[in-house]
Amino acid sequence: MNSSQPSRRLARLGAVLASVALMTSASIGVSTAQEAPDPPFWIEMPPVAGPTEVAPNRTVLVARINIPPGGYVDWHRHPGMTSVTVEGDGTFTLMSTNCTATDYTAGDSFNPPLSWHTARNVSDLHVVGVATFVFRGNKPTIMAKSRLDANLDRRCGLAE
Repeated sequence: MNSSQPSRRLARLGAVLASVALMTSASIGVSTAQEAPDPPFWIEMPPVAGPTEVAPNRTVLVARINIPPGGYVDWHRHPGMTSVTVEGDGTFTLMSTNCTATDYTAGDSFNPPLSWHTARNVSDLHVVGVATFVFRGNKPTIMAKSRLDANLDRRCGLAE
């Protein structure tokens, strides 16, 4: 084994975590229809990431996506396999580009589509999505550019 491999893996892991932290701080917000909760969102990432023997040349990342009442994650997509399990008392609503919304509650699991989608909490209770990402590179999530995000919001009748 090359002695520089562990340091490359740590550097790649650091880049992935920084990417996720930056992505989430810029892309998760609170709709203006309700008073903004404090804090409006937060992400928890347990130390479960890095290349694995089961998935060579891929990164596995687990994140707890906390969405308070009225909170949302802007339109985005995942370039790799993603699985989400819902926790909490609220309702996790997933909407795809055809404007079809599917509600998930505690104990439900789902695989979001590879296409653009948004996550919302339109309930009055806090909800958490525990997401597991398996992907290549350093981006488990690709956020829609603001123009696309606004167009999809308008098409699906969503206010932000």
